[in-house]
Amino acid sequence: MKNVNARTVAGKLYIDALTAMIPFSVLSLALLAIRIVVTGELQYAFLVWNLFLAWVPAVLAQRISGFSGKRLRIRYVAVIALWLFFLPNTFYILSDLIHLDTLGGVSKLYDAVMIFAFSVTGFLLGLATIGIVQYWIRQYISEKTSWLFVGGVAFASSFAIYLGRYLRWNSWDIAFNPLGLLFDVSDRIINPAAHPKTFTTTFLFFGIISVSYVTIYFLGSRLRERLKSLR
Repeated sequence: MKNVNARTVAGKLYIDALTAMIPFSVLSLALLAIRIVVTGELQYAFLVWNLFLAWVPAVLAQRISGFSGKRLRIRYVAVIALWLFFLPNTFYILSDLIHLDTLGGVSKLYDAVMIFAFSVTGFLLGLATIGIVQYWIRQYISEKTSWLFVGGVAFASSFAIYLGRYLRWNSWDIAFNPLGLLFDVSDRIINPAAHPKTFTTTFLFFGIISVSYVTIYFLGSRLRERLKSLR
């Protein structure tokens, strides 16, 4: 482990990401509020709950950014595990675009922009929290481990999106119905040919999440290098 004060830098990353996502959240809620007032319908009210769940990993990331010390304590692992359980909710909102085919509205274009606003908010929150946790792992464990973690997290989140969208499992079912969840997961591992949608959905979101994260990470790194060269 490296003797580096991760609290300061990671904490600043968290504050910056949190601050940047507030306008997106306000815009999303404003668009939904306008729609409710104009139509008198609450059919998209579930987006508020989904947005709330997307913010839970951000709050947990704040806790993780404050971890310090050379030993990996049990409470560190517990908070990171809890963060991982809720992380798929940040990317899950992107799949809410499917409701454009099933829910009516005054304007499908308005609904598309509104759901897109919620999706962007959740998606960027997810990428930001992964960046915070990766930074912590890189400082206290190793660079290679941090990237293996990112890949594993992206894949696990993508699979969880499939479980939530098509099988209607939620994060808290890990605690309240672990056997039922384990049965569905194991069935898709043992009988992959019987569940083609499992893998198409998982790899679709894995591609979007991983490529988006690597792209933003690369652009951020290049920007820091450019700024340093100007000093």
